[in-house]
Amino acid sequence: MQASSSNQGDVTLTVALLSDPHFYAGTGTGEPNASWLQVVSAEGPKFKRRDNPWASLLALVKNHGLTADVLLCPGDITTYADPVGLHVAWKCLVTLGDELKASLTASATGNHDVTSRALGSGKNVVRDLNDAADLFENLKQLEPAYPVHISTIPPAHAHERRVHYFGADYVLVDNDPRYRLVVFNSCARHNAVPVEYERGRIAESALSWLDDALERSDGAQTKMNLFVCHHHPIQHEDHHLGSYDFMQNGQRLLDTLSKHGDWIVFHGHKHHGKLTYAPGGASPPVVFAASSFGAVVDDASLRLRNQFYLIDIVLPSGGGSPLGTVRAWNWYLGSGWKQSDSTLDGIYTGCGFGERGHPDKLADAIAQMIPAPTPWANIISNVPWLRHVTPRDMKSIERSLLRRHNIVITSNVDGKYEEAGRKRS
Repeated sequence: MQASSSNQGDVTLTVALLSDPHFYAGTGTGEPNASWLQVVSAEGPKFKRRDNPWASLLALVKNHGLTADVLLCPGDITTYADPVGLHVAWKCLVTLGDELKASLTASATGNHDVTSRALGSGKNVVRDLNDAADLFENLKQLEPAYPVHISTIPPAHAHERRVHYFGADYVLVDNDPRYRLVVFNSCARHNAVPVEYERGRIAESALSWLDDALERSDGAQTKMNLFVCHHHPIQHEDHHLGSYDFMQNGQRLLDTLSKHGDWIVFHGHKHHGKLTYAPGGASPPVVFAASSFGAVVDDASLRLRNQFYLIDIVLPSGGGSPLGTVRAWNWYLGSGWKQSDSTLDGIYTGCGFGERGHPDKLADAIAQMIPAPTPWANIISNVPWLRHVTPRDMKSIERSLLRRHNIVITSNVDGKYEEAGRKRS
């Protein structure tokens, strides 16, 4: 069990995370209700719905004084490459980074951000020749320079990063003593062929160049290692969401990253929040699958939520895996952003990552502190490393507590932990 409190010399970082906001304009997306974030004007911006996740988030940040060191978005900032939505989305992300007082704002490229599935009229071949054939041209023209915005970096350096991203499929940011960040374009191989635009892929050249760049970069063990991309590098088939849209060569990517320290990988695409570890090794990468921020999701049958996250991370100075604690919010039409504390939400406030002890050993440690029924809040206070347990591992601990110690954790009807105590025979 790793210590959870910060000590002098530890590296600390707060990451703000939102994915798949799906800004769009008009009705040209082919889906009349693709997102809660339909814009009617780039000025402001102005939204069709006054009650929307973006306006609510800015209010949440302001009213609660939320801050972060970096703001990350794993892509799909627009829908079907809508050019107005794309422009507004990047503008909004940069503004949010400023509101959070983040020193860096970055967004990976999602399949909806490129024109691999542009909706042409198909009625006039000659007229359609005017349509842009360059999948990434609109992204290349975004200002400030996409995909990484650092206000203190001269525009020329920002442009160099942009060129590297679109040329090598990734960009490595390594100018902060606390972290290294890789922003990866898993859509770089997209074209109009369905087998390509339905998934992510890593080119052999990009994998080799990234390996070399990380080898030359300093800080594999002294900095936090962050990786953001759109597609999932490991299979994500929960709720029958499908297995075809994975990132080809994803496991090779994770193996390459693992050669250069402990990594936290953030991705989107599935619209389903899930926090787990990749397979392989004693300390494989953390994989944080973010739920969609703005898409109209089906939460009735799948319990999908529109979510926003703040992840507080500690890298122990004495060595070991990074320890993360999650704060998560759900957005509700009519009531705005509410902090999630339900285990049914997939990712919720109070879960985390980094504590990788065996569930039986962790259950034994908890059982020693429960001589009588105890409120869950008290258990968390006395067992702080529980904040660094993933939701899946927490379920394993629950089963071990019952099997080994006859202790049950009770939840309310919405899945919020309330109390732990001995089960009555």
